[in-house]
Amino acid sequence: MPNRRIEDVVSGVLKGDAQKNALEFVAYLRHNGIPLEESDHYWEVKYRDECVCFLWITGADERPGPWTIWSAEVPGTWASWHEGECGAANPGVTVDEHIKEIAWANVNVCGHCGGCSNPGGMRKTVLGRSFDHLCNATMAFTSPDNRALECAKRMIDMRKGDIERALGV
Repeated sequence: MPNRRIEDVVSGVLKGDAQKNALEFVAYLRHNGIPLEESDHYWEVKYRDECVCFLWITGADERPGPWTIWSAEVPGTWASWHEGECGAANPGVTVDEHIKEIAWANVNVCGHCGGCSNPGGMRKTVLGRSFDHLCNATMAFTSPDNRALECAKRMIDMRKGDIERALGV
């Protein structure tokens, strides 16, 4: 099954706003030169061979949802996205109260799936606010609406900037 076009999968399993939002998000990734590598219903989203985030697309209503965007667990990025990092490290990316509220509403509370090294989750700080029992993947946007997609795109822009700075691009 790998190597399917993600647009075909989205069109085949999602309907209505979920399909529209997922296709728009994939178009955003492609427009920004961010390829997707599939493994079953799971796509690893990379930029310059570095992980940016993960997508899950099945259309099923059970966990983790019809489609989900997960953050990549990379130190210094989404997992520890503090207020002070935004302006200095990412001058083109702003984080206002609106984006903070969306991010905080989409933290990924541990679901005891067995995928992380710390069952029950861990304490993490996201944009200056601490949370207990968060999963390995700090953020999870499940069937994101336009507002949640706006936040996910900001974080992806920041991650892309992190990668470019690390590579000296």
